Amino acid sequence: MTSGPARLGRLRDGLLEQVLGLLKADPAVEGAALVGSFGRGDADNWSDIDLLILMSDADIARFADQPAERPWAQADLLSDGPPQFPGRCYIRGHNTYTVTASDLG
Repeated sequence: MTSGPARLGRLRDGLLEQVLGLLKADPAVEGAALVGSFGRGDADNWSDIDLLILMSDADIARFADQPAERPWAQADLLSDGPPQFPGRCYIRGHNTYTVTASDLG
């Protein structure tokens, strides 16, 4: 992964590690697969995380009714900032960070 800001890649990789650990600990999760650029093996520091999560129909229904009760629903979330603040992204969850474009350089 050489394209894009290294710090952004490190933040994303930390989030992925956190989410995968929470998914592994959830007995309702039957499997998970990285898809998108990670699944193809051509991800870089700009790449997002695309996860396919396998659960039974009953567990999917329970998740739809009560999403906050799944342990992995409490994971931090990295998202693009609002359109009025281009170049910003946020990590929400247990810790909150603001990352500006200048931080990523």
